[in-house]
Amino acid sequence: MNNRAQQTGIGVLIMVAVLLILGSIILQASAQNLGFFRNTVEITNASITLGAVDVNISAPGQAFQGTITIFNATDNPVGEEFFHLNNNQIVNSALTWTIGANNATMANEVITISYTSEPEGFSKDSGSRAMGGIILILFAVSVLVVSIIPVVREKFLDLK
Repeated sequence: MNNRAQQTGIGVLIMVAVLLILGSIILQASAQNLGFFRNTVEITNASITLGAVDVNISAPGQAFQGTITIFNATDNPVGEEFFHLNNNQIVNSALTWTIGANNATMANEVITISYTSEPEGFSKDSGSRAMGGIILILFAVSVLVVSIIPVVREKFLDLK
């Protein structure tokens, strides 16, 4: 290994290996967060116990999308006059929605609730959600290109 060309070749291979390892770690970490950024979650028949009149119960780390269906303990729909909902609230530095009883009829009642949840970090803009995937693909391609360029420059592919 006294040949300078051989030492340079090994240095380039080590650099490419480190680049691929770090690139794949960063790519995977970014891809994991993309799920919360792009996907809503369907919550079906979640059980919640309401508090006293005008006391809010919160669902931290999420907002709801569209409408919420609420049923009482006997599986009868509950009208909007019996409860109040507040969406996109910040409680203790976390995104949340809150629900509370408007009158004594619903106070301390167990209800089942179904809704579409927007996790914290969800993007409401469809263009942003599409760009998140494209950015990830372009990052993967750039890691691949940057790792191939030193190999081609050093002519490792020439078999002599």
